[in-house]
Amino acid sequence: MEFLSDGTLLQILIPAATLIGGWLTGRRKGKAETSKVEGNALSIMQETYTQLVSDMKERYTELQDEIESLKKVNLKLTKSISELTKELAIHKKNLNNGH
Repeated sequence: MEFLSDGTLLQILIPAATLIGGWLTGRRKGKAETSKVEGNALSIMQETYTQLVSDMKERYTELQDEIESLKKVNLKLTKSISELTKELAIHKKNLNNGH
């Protein structure tokens, strides 16, 4: 029983208890930090997604405007081609009648 009386058991138990307590505290702290990092990552992902959606809506509107503008240009060109085709037919007819 000399083992217990000279404090050897206490010399072993105190560091062991400190080690276990430190490990448990560190583990809790690590889990808390992990949760915080995960929360921040989700927040950043949501902000990025929101910005992406906003940018895509803006780009969609720009493209719709461009499509409408191109439709108007196409309509004008189609009318011009039709008028030029009629004029060409008239000139061909006049050319054939002249010979």
